[in-house]
Amino acid sequence: METSYKVKLRFVIGFILTFFILGLVIEYKFGMIKDIQNDRNEKIWYKPLPEFPSSFNNKAGLSTNKFIDFPLNQDENFFWREALRNRILNEINGELFPTKPTQYKVLSSKDTVCLIEQELLITSFDGQLIPARLFIPISNKPNPGILFIPGHSGSQSGMLQLSDEVDSYQNAAARKLAESGFVTLTFELRGFGYLGMPDYPEHNLLAYNALQKGESFKALILKDTAVVIAILKEHSKVDSNRIGITGASYGGEVAVQYGALDKNIKAISFHSYAGNIGVPDELDNSSTTPHLCHILPGIDSWMTQEQWIWLLAPRSIQGIRGIEDKKDFMKNYDVYAMGWNDKSKIKMQIVEGGHRYFTNSSINFFKSNL
Repeated sequence: METSYKVKLRFVIGFILTFFILGLVIEYKFGMIKDIQNDRNEKIWYKPLPEFPSSFNNKAGLSTNKFIDFPLNQDENFFWREALRNRILNEINGELFPTKPTQYKVLSSKDTVCLIEQELLITSFDGQLIPARLFIPISNKPNPGILFIPGHSGSQSGMLQLSDEVDSYQNAAARKLAESGFVTLTFELRGFGYLGMPDYPEHNLLAYNALQKGESFKALILKDTAVVIAILKEHSKVDSNRIGITGASYGGEVAVQYGALDKNIKAISFHSYAGNIGVPDELDNSSTTPHLCHILPGIDSWMTQEQWIWLLAPRSIQGIRGIEDKKDFMKNYDVYAMGWNDKSKIKMQIVEGGHRYFTNSSINFFKSNL
C-alpha cells in the first residue's frame, strides 16, 4: 500500500512540476515575442528603399549611347557608315536580307498600251503571303526598278492607292512612274488593306503582338521589304544596278531606313517624312500614345534621325514635303547635308501641297539619278 501511495505521489508531483516548467517556458517565450514587438515599434528595423534618381522617370534607367558626330573626312565617312550599318543589322532581331531567292506566284498578267501589269503573291521570310503589284514598261531593254513602300492607309489598301487611286494621297504613283519608263513594284503592308481587318489584326495590334514576341512591326516591314525588293533585283526586265526606293509618310520612313541598310539601292526619294534631328521623343504625361509601328527596340534609344539620313550618303537622295504639312522641313538641311561631300547629291525642298506623294518631282529625280 505504501509503495503504491509513493508512486502516485511522485506522479502527481511530476505532473505539477511539468505544468509549472511549461508555464515558465511559455511566459518566457511570450515575453521574448513581446520584447521583440516592442523593439520593432520603437525603432525602424528594416532599411528603406532609396529615392529614385531624378533621371529615372525621364530616361527609364537608360542612357543615350552617342555613336559619333560629323563632320568627318571622306575615308572616315565610309568607315563610320560601315560600322553604324553593321551595328544596326546586328541589333535587328534576325537576318534582314533573305538568303534564298524570293518565292512568288503571278496571279494575273495583262498587257496595256505601254505596260505589263501583274498581280503577285509573295511568300515572305516567315511564310506570310503578301499581295503585290508589278508594272513593267513594254521595252526591248532592261529598265531601272523602283520599289514603292506604302504609307498608312487606314482600312484602305496602300498597294491600291499606289497602283490605281489617283485621288488618294499616294496618287497612283507606282503606275505613273512605270508609265514614265521605270519597272515599279509595290506591296501591301501587314495590318493594312488586304492584310488588315477583319482577316488580319490592325497594324497597331500587330505591332503590340510582335513586341510581346521579341520582334517589332518595323523589323517585320523591313524584312518584308528586303524580300520584295529582291524580285526587282532578280527580274530580267530590270537593270539591277539601277534600283531605287521611295514612299510617302510611313512609306518614306521605311524607304529611308531600308535604303540606309541596303547599299545596293542607288537612289532614295522620301516624301512627307523627316525634318527633325535627334532620337525619337520620349513620352511624357502630355503625350498621346504613338503608333507602335515606328519603333525599332533598342536602336531608337541611340540612333538619330540625321544618322539615318547620313547612312544614305554618298548616294543621291530626295526629300520633299508640302508647305501645308511641315513648314520648317528645311531648317535642318545643313545638318542632314553634313553626311555628303558632294552636296549636289542631297536634294530637299518644300513645295505647294499637303501630306502626300509628289509624283512629278519623283519622276524628275529618278530620271536624273537612275
